[in-house]
Amino acid sequence: MTPVAMVTEGQRVTLNCSTSCPLTVKPSYIWYQNNGPVTGSENPENQLVLDPVGPQHAGNYSCSLRNYPPLRSPEKTLTVQ
Repeated sequence: MTPVAMVTEGQRVTLNCSTSCPLTVKPSYIWYQNNGPVTGSENPENQLVLDPVGPQHAGNYSCSLRNYPPLRSPEKTLTVQ
């Protein structure tokens, strides 16, 4: 998952998730913030857009493929100032 960042409140932030698994179908991704699922984040795109970003978005993010939720990406920290 990328990026790891310190951002300013009000900016647009796009987090990207990727997999190295050979898939035969188009994947659907789930995003997590501080170990809880991000509401409305399950989608076929590998991005989570936070626009505008605010203090409530600060935290640790990870992602997984919808069919493989136990296999999450390593967490990355987003800091909002």
